[in-house]
Amino acid sequence: MVVGGGQTAGRYDQHDDRTLDQVSKDADITQEVQRLLSQYKTVNADTKNGVVFLQGTAKSKYEVTSIINQIYMIEGVQKVVSYLRIKSPNKINH
Repeated sequence: MVVGGGQTAGRYDQHDDRTLDQVSKDADITQEVQRLLSQYKTVNADTKNGVVFLQGTAKSKYEVTSIINQIYMIEGVQKVVSYLRIKSPNKINH
């Protein structure tokens, strides 16, 4: 008898092809990235198969590059995919 149904042995769920081990590694990476991003209130991250996906807004291209470089230093990160936008400076109305 199987209790808790829906999960196959060693898999997270039927819609996720990662093993439980990979899900755990991805969660560890995401936690470390979130710690690093705590100073950047407008940036969010998620991880799948060692690939970190960034979303949100950064102040400059320099800030985006800095964030990405720091993330690559985290153990287990295979790649960083950035969907970060650069915040537009406030326009001055004359």
